[in-house]
Order: sequence, then C-alpha cells, then structure tokens
Amino acid sequence: MSSLRLNLVAVIVVLALAIRPSVSPIPTKTWHVHVVNNLSNNQTLFLHCKSKDDDLGEHKLTTGTESNWKFKENFFQTTLFWCHLRKPDNFCNNFKVFWNEDFFQFRCRYKDCIWTAKDEGIYLKNIPEGLAACQAPIANSLLNHFTEHVINNLNNSSTLEAHCKSKDDDLGLRRLAAGTEFNWTFRVNFWSTTLFFCDLRWANGHKAFDVYCPDDQFLAKKCAYNFCRWSARDDGIYAFSEKKNHYVLAHKWDPK
Repeated sequence: MSSLRLNLVAVIVVLALAIRPSVSPIPTKTWHVHVVNNLSNNQTLFLHCKSKDDDLGEHKLTTGTESNWKFKENFFQTTLFWCHLRKPDNFCNNFKVFWNEDFFQFRCRYKDCIWTAKDEGIYLKNIPEGLAACQAPIANSLLNHFTEHVINNLNNSSTLEAHCKSKDDDLGLRRLAAGTEFNWTFRVNFWSTTLFFCDLRWANGHKAFDVYCPDDQFLAKKCAYNFCRWSARDDGIYAFSEKKNHYVLAHKWDPK
C-alpha cells in the first residue's frame, strides 16, 4: 500500500511538471529620450532628470548639445521620467519627459522622445508628423506657479459651496456668494504629481472633479499655461479654454 501511494505521488509530480506553464519575462521596449539645448546667444542650459528609481545627475549643456539616455519600461508600464531645466537668467520649468500615455508615445514614434529647449519654451518633436509643438513655457523660478479660480456664476443669487484640497493641503469649505470667487496659488512639485480637486455644491446639484492634473491633454483642454478658471453655472461647470478663448462646458451637475 505504501509503495502504491509513493508511485501515485510520483505520477502526480511528473504530470504537474509536464503541464506547468512556461514562465519567462516579457521583453519590454527600449526607449531613448533626448533633451537638446537650442537656446540662443550661446546660453548654457542646466538639466537634472530622474525617475523614481534613477537619478541621472546634473548636466550643463552648451548650445547645440544634448543629454540622452536609454531605458526599458518596467513590467507594469508605470515608468516615469521628469526633468528640471533652468536657463542662466533663472527661468526654469519642471516637466515630464516620459510617461505611459498612447498619444504621447505616438509622437515619439514609440521609440525616441526628442525634447528641445528654446528661448520661449520646451518643445516635443512629433516624429510621425514632422512637427515640434511647445509643451511648456520656461518660466521665472520666482513666478513659476499655478493659480486656480472657482467662480460662482449661478443665477438667482444662489450660494455655491466649494471644498477644495490636494493630497497634502485641505483648503477648507468656502461659501461663495453670487458673482464672487475663491482662488489659490501653488507651485507644482518637482515630480509633477501635484493634484487638486474640488467638491462644489448648490441647491440643485453637486459635482466632485479634478481642478488641476499634471496631464498635457487636461491642461490643454481646460487650462492656460499658468492658471485654470472654473465657472459654476446653472447647467454645469465650465472651464476657460485659452486655446478657444472662451468657456466650455466641462461637467454636468450630479443631482442631489
């Protein structure tokens, strides 16, 4: 009986090994990021790039030179690189140079992300279309901040309640009379992960939504380069689009 049991165990082990799925690491794509100094008048560009795990160190790029590096995305495709750029006059910017987003990676042709610093801003080359679009201005380090405006444009003198916060800062509950606004100014953190959201309420509805998100498409559609302006109206919440130069409906109210 003992021998039979041993033989049965041996058969089970052999079968388990035979049907065990093959486990091998999934190969990931190699990416190449370039940051190019195309400033005028032989200006030197200060550059400091890093990810969560890798600090690429500080570099001083002379005009016409670049810093570049290669890497593979992690298995979960959460790899993120960001850079701090500074001109000799202390105008600077912190911005993402690589993240997992299809439209961004399409512009890199899923291989090479080419960033160019010019006097007026930082450009990302859209390789498939042969274009370069300005992604961010290079702002003065003393003025490199963002301002949020929440405005009560409700009719019939309705009061608007606004409770806004980030992960680290709770701005408290505000009660805005018709025609007034609540605003605050902040600096985006070095990692460009700053996020603010608001919960707005009035007699006929409420809505909780992001008012600042470090995402290119969010900022392009709902903000200007250094401010977001939100207008609460009877039919919904409107965002000022600098590109269209007027307010556009961003959110409908949820019923109470």
